[in-house]
Amino acid sequence: MTSRLTAPAPPSAVSAMDWTPEQRRAIESDTGPTIVVAGAGSGKTRVLVERYLRLLSTGTPADRILAVTFTNAAADEIRARACHRLGDEGRETAAAEVARTASLGTIHALCRRIVEEWGPSAGLPALREIREDVDLAPVFDKEYARWLEALSGAERAVWGSRYQAKDVRVLARLWVESRHALERLPAPAEEPHRTVALSLSRLARAIDVSLLDEGRYGFEDLEAGALRVVETCRPAREALAARFAFLLVDEFQDTSPVQWRILGALLGEDWRKLFVVGDPKQAIYGFRGADVRLFLDVKREAPGRGGEVIELATTFRATPGLTAEINALAAPLFEGSAVPFTPLVPGRDGVGEIQALVRTAMEPVGSRAEGKLAEVGVVVARASELARAGRPGDVAIITRASELLPAFAAGLEAEGIPAVTRAGRGLFDHLDVVDVASYLRALADPGDDFRVAAFLRSGYVRFSEAELLDAVRRPGATLLEKVLADPRLKGFLAVLETKETSVAAALRALFAATGRFPSSTSAVLVLFEALDRAGASVADTPALLDAWEREAPTVEPEAEPDTDAVRLMTAHGAKGLEFRHVILADLARGPNRSVPLLRVGSEAFGLRYREGAEFVPCPVFEGLQAVVTERELEESSRVLYVALTRARESVTLIVPEGKPTSGSWAGRLRNV
Repeated sequence: MTSRLTAPAPPSAVSAMDWTPEQRRAIESDTGPTIVVAGAGSGKTRVLVERYLRLLSTGTPADRILAVTFTNAAADEIRARACHRLGDEGRETAAAEVARTASLGTIHALCRRIVEEWGPSAGLPALREIREDVDLAPVFDKEYARWLEALSGAERAVWGSRYQAKDVRVLARLWVESRHALERLPAPAEEPHRTVALSLSRLARAIDVSLLDEGRYGFEDLEAGALRVVETCRPAREALAARFAFLLVDEFQDTSPVQWRILGALLGEDWRKLFVVGDPKQAIYGFRGADVRLFLDVKREAPGRGGEVIELATTFRATPGLTAEINALAAPLFEGSAVPFTPLVPGRDGVGEIQALVRTAMEPVGSRAEGKLAEVGVVVARASELARAGRPGDVAIITRASELLPAFAAGLEAEGIPAVTRAGRGLFDHLDVVDVASYLRALADPGDDFRVAAFLRSGYVRFSEAELLDAVRRPGATLLEKVLADPRLKGFLAVLETKETSVAAALRALFAATGRFPSSTSAVLVLFEALDRAGASVADTPALLDAWEREAPTVEPEAEPDTDAVRLMTAHGAKGLEFRHVILADLARGPNRSVPLLRVGSEAFGLRYREGAEFVPCPVFEGLQAVVTERELEESSRVLYVALTRARESVTLIVPEGKPTSGSWAGRLRNV
């Protein structure tokens, strides 16, 4: 994406030359493909950097070492560490090589190089622009309206018998988002699925004409284009395979099938140049197409190709006592899973008595809102206690979703404890984006109580849960009318009275009235730039924001703030980080149970359709849905494992009383 901020490297627990036997094997292995299973806190990045430096020391040019990472920030960190070491050793020429090489970067940077160099040979349009995920929404709206108008009478009859008008748009959106996978699958022979598929394929082609034929590629377009090059253009495939002497892949557990097919084409049959590192227990990006089974398959295949599998189980992060607690909690999470559980082995010296685990049970309360208020109080009290005993920056509050993070921030602020938020890679994981979106939605439709309530809870107004509940219970026609007298709404009401239609002017007025400016700069800039490119007015923003939220566009992670403050984040946002103390909250939250209208598999796709008031799945859909449900449950356990393993000294679990929700983290923590 647009941001290339670099997170600071975590402090190393051992010196640059102090390696465990397993780490040394991973660095020096040269028998064939090397698969490194690196547990949490086991020094994965240090090992990868040392492996990279060793290849350079043998005389291999940096341009001949293809090193693929998951994010720009990870690539920047590896590059910075390698250049620093080379500079310290006086190898300035090698450091300059590493600094400028394009062979160290993300999978999408690799795909872009392939498409730019070889795309025309494979019949692809010339790449002129990398578009943001959010740029798809206005194009979809335009082409969808044209597509609806052009449907034949027979097609309308089929659609009308199976779907309501709102379903048609939802299904069309899902089809367009999955179009690259769907174009490789045959259309079903049976009706009405064939008619639905063929008509949606026309819409997908129209989208591509509007985007790809003009050279505007998104990240999935880059992957699809690179795959087409390496699988259909033999000269390109052979030239690319010959170009790279070694292939290093970081965070391999987060690789998708399409990405592995691209990388596999560059390997050919020469797996000796393959080195991958990752942890299947930390595979948490299935919702973005990653498939942990790829790691397991490659791990099984490597020994037969003359390679080896090396397990880095020694953790230099958690204390011995906490490591034992985490192992006891985590082992049941992987029972029955395809991913085996390997307990972590403490690599730190004993540091005295550490409070490894605290179980805080909340009293049962009435409504869901009141229960959440009670939980916020417990979390804030525990975080304040830990922050005052040490430093606020020692503490992180980690949740499954971002819903409660603003309430935690407000509660800590009331206690005089500084707090900052750090969300995941999703654009709408960033609280500044959510707050700005809440403002624009409320401004566009001030009569919508739900939208106004979201704005009242935002960081620009800061209504507490109790204040909001009190306002809802007051007499009045709309929620806004009930809170008109509140001085915190003065700026909002002033913008309403001007009937401002410019998004830019409305945002300037918000920032001027509140004196509060976004801190998640990269995420908010992506949103602002997308609104500007779409030429949106205030009235247009709700539809655009809804579409972008469904697309779940991504941004690069923010650099860690240089502030001594409690960190508030989702488990996805916490991946790769560590803290002295971790508090896991909102454990009662259940999984997202929504079922889409379309499921896409590797060999077929399935649809749901209406029979009367009910949705009925076709047999293919039922099979795919069962597989997805099982994988989502397993991934939920892995996300919990990631959250648990962020801590160095203590984990606090905020466990509610009563029977846990099915599929919730509270329900999966059987040993608590």
